[in-house]
Amino acid sequence: MSEQQKFYTPSEAAKLLNVSVATLRYMRLTGRIEGTDLGNTTVYTEEQIKKADFTHRKPGPKSKDESSPCDAHGKLAVA
Repeated sequence: MSEQQKFYTPSEAAKLLNVSVATLRYMRLTGRIEGTDLGNTTVYTEEQIKKADFTHRKPGPKSKDESSPCDAHGKLAVA
């Protein structure tokens, strides 16, 4: 029996990565995350989200909880 892969919408993927949908779109255009075209939209797999490249992320203001979804190498830290 094959395991079905879950697809995330741009808004779901952006929320998981703690970025805006516009930033996610920019990341895809610049090759920092891969997406899958499905009809007239782009979807993201868990694997694609885990491989997102945050190494070129500009430092911004600290969030209130100062937590980051990324590890020391700029990759998404998934439990």
